[in-house]
Amino acid sequence: MWLDMPFTPTDITFKGQLETAPEDDLLKTPYQFFKELITDEMITNVHKKTNNYAMMKNGRELKTSGKEIETYIGLYLRMGLMGVKHKISSSSRCHGSRY
Repeated sequence: MWLDMPFTPTDITFKGQLETAPEDDLLKTPYQFFKELITDEMITNVHKKTNNYAMMKNGRELKTSGKEIETYIGLYLRMGLMGVKHKISSSSRCHGSRY
């Protein structure tokens, strides 16, 4: 069985060529990386679809802005990078609950 075999660690030494860091003014901020992944068009689409869904589901407009959607997505990405365990129920999304 594999448990009885001796462990041989894998060599993880970097063998590639190191590159020099770009000039300070060329370094991207986390927000600039975010905007490369999530475009304004995507934010607008989610914002409109969210408001349409709220109107169909509840009969009233949620009045979510593109900036709120951008912040919400950014928060999820940040929590994922930090390894934060999170669970948001459907009721807490609309009622401002902390959990």
